Amino acid sequence: MAVTIQIRHLISPHKRDLAVPLLDQVRELTRYQNGHLYTEVLCPPEVSEISIENSTWSSMVAWKAWESSRDWQTAKARIEKLLDAKTECAIVTAGAG
Repeated sequence: MAVTIQIRHLISPHKRDLAVPLLDQVRELTRYQNGHLYTEVLCPPEVSEISIENSTWSSMVAWKAWESSRDWQTAKARIEKLLDAKTECAIVTAGAG
């Protein structure tokens, strides 16, 4: 069952130039993870203080594997140093797929 996770980052305006490349790196790394189907950027960090993207996975198990991975945890920690709030992840859809 496919699942879509919405990921939100509240970026400090004066740190945007540092945060954008990190967010791009994480998106690129995510593309090659087992079970990742696609990511849709709803609100690009280049134009807004809030970066919002929907990341769709083949299953909740695939998402949880990525979410608990060292790569994600390390990247998230680096990004959160540049944010005004912690990264938020929420399930927005789950269904057959």
